[in-house]
Amino acid sequence: MHRLFLGCNLWNAVFLTTAACLGAAGSPLHARVSLFAALFSCLVQCGIIALFLGAAKLTKEHVGRFGMSMSLIDRLNEIYRRLIPAASIGAVSMAAVSVLGGAADLGLVPIWLHVLPATAALLYMLAIIPFEYRLQVRMHAVIGDVERLIPPPARISESAPHPGYRPDRVVLDRAGRGKALLYIGLTLPLPYLGYTFISGHDVSYLLVPTLVLTAGCLGAAARELWTSRGSRPDAEAGGPGGSGRPR
Repeated sequence: MHRLFLGCNLWNAVFLTTAACLGAAGSPLHARVSLFAALFSCLVQCGIIALFLGAAKLTKEHVGRFGMSMSLIDRLNEIYRRLIPAASIGAVSMAAVSVLGGAADLGLVPIWLHVLPATAALLYMLAIIPFEYRLQVRMHAVIGDVERLIPPPARISESAPHPGYRPDRVVLDRAGRGKALLYIGLTLPLPYLGYTFISGHDVSYLLVPTLVLTAGCLGAAARELWTSRGSRPDAEAGGPGGSGRPR
């Protein structure tokens, strides 16, 4: 997968550079190409985050279940502390540059307020390509080591898990319901905003229902999360491996 994301990042560099050149030349295609490039860039960076978090969860489960060396979790956390912030900054910067570009096109902000952040974001996205690739190669090595340490099927029952290990499971308690409602509440306005400011359709009749549903979901989420605060243990810090001890 590290080669796949390297290819996506290289194509991302081509799209972003093309958009920047069209903007410098004053081409009417700049807005269209830039929108595609920004969306593609955000998808690539979010894909990097999602893939790492999924692989980290499986790694932690295998380490705990089969009593593997805790050094695997240490390696995992070291990658986490560098890769996730880098990819997150990339995704957020592309989204911010796109918003500023749309505002500049409508005359709401001066053009330099889009050009300067866009230039900085382009240089950042080019700079993190080798950085992310090296970290993903290291993550691939961690997964390879875990795979080699998994006992054969005939001996799986003989493997002793780490003390205190508990398999991860989905629990829709108050905290889980609060997080789900928070996610729904934050995403509810996106269709309205997209149709209004990107597609240019008049969906003003959806404004009041969107506001009511969003406020209701966020209010319910706040209530569930506040109620759950005193009923759950403090979360372990330090990345996907917590403090270094599998749960």
